Amino acid sequence: MKILTKYMLKQFWYFFLLFFISFLVIFVVVDIFDKLDDLLQYEISFWEIVLYYINFVPPVIVQIIPIAVLLATISLFRKLSVNNEYVAMVGGGFSLKNMLIPLVISALIIGAVSFVIHNFIAPRAYFNQERIKAEKFVKADRPSRKIIKDINLIGKEDQLIYIKAYYIDKKIAKGITIIQNSADKLHEKRFMAASAEWNGRHWIFKEVNVFDRRTGYISEKTVFYPKIQIDIPIKPDDLLFSKNNPEIMSLSQLSSLSKRIVDKKSSFSRKLKVEYHYRFAFSFVSLVVLFVSVPFGLMQKRGPKFLSVGIGVVISLFYYIVLYILISFGKGKGFSPFLSAWGANFIFSAFAYVMFYITPK
Repeated sequence: MKILTKYMLKQFWYFFLLFFISFLVIFVVVDIFDKLDDLLQYEISFWEIVLYYINFVPPVIVQIIPIAVLLATISLFRKLSVNNEYVAMVGGGFSLKNMLIPLVISALIIGAVSFVIHNFIAPRAYFNQERIKAEKFVKADRPSRKIIKDINLIGKEDQLIYIKAYYIDKKIAKGITIIQNSADKLHEKRFMAASAEWNGRHWIFKEVNVFDRRTGYISEKTVFYPKIQIDIPIKPDDLLFSKNNPEIMSLSQLSSLSKRIVDKKSSFSRKLKVEYHYRFAFSFVSLVVLFVSVPFGLMQKRGPKFLSVGIGVVISLFYYIVLYILISFGKGKGFSPFLSAWGANFIFSAFAYVMFYITPK
């Protein structure tokens, strides 16, 4: 590895970790102050607070990684430009392309880490975070509505759970359908219950028809139970905050539920498809903002250091505005879920190309 390549990597990772840790600390501190009244009012223990913030961190990491990459790249190229290091490197035969290769590899590695956190750690962490919040932080702030309708959930081993209506005060669910496929995908069990009541530890289902079907065969066995306990990892409080929320689902769960949901044109089905494409698209944001930020770093030959941070924040703000506008369109009708998730990347990639073209090198 060339000395200049090592230098570029060292400087990039220094700035990246600096901004990453700074933003992470800011997010945590701001959230602590925001919930300070709840912490004092409900006398939450130290370990419960620690557990909450352990689960708070992974979703935040996913969101701040692209911002840290953007600010690190702007700061790096501003430093090279202000100190005339960029001119010296190019004059010595170390072109902009040579500078970008190690940074692109770094951005791809960061994107891969972001993808793993986003799809395998953050969904469960977000679920745990919301559960702790519901149980400990906001005990007095229960939903004012008495009934929640049309709940779709994922249970253990990719159980597909549908609840027509859940009565919050009585902790009774009505019109429940549970679909469970065997590991070899050759058997399907379908539980259809008139109601289910929470007894403090388990759900007790009443008037249950169990359909046991072997894939490829028309006939199926049907058994009726007046009352039965079915093991599902869902508690009453989970239903208050996880209603139709794709954010708490893993990538495999999103894919499985999207394929098995009956009404493919429903609003919930579109949300699943948008979230599925978004998980892939967001892992490439670090690479996109890397190319966007290089020209802005090179253009800053004068001005205070904090100007680069301001420019980075503005670019990040515009990116997220475009992203969430497109995602909102995707969740509605008439706009492709794929384009809604990838559109911001396409737009800012084109913007980066234009900026590279007009920026003196």
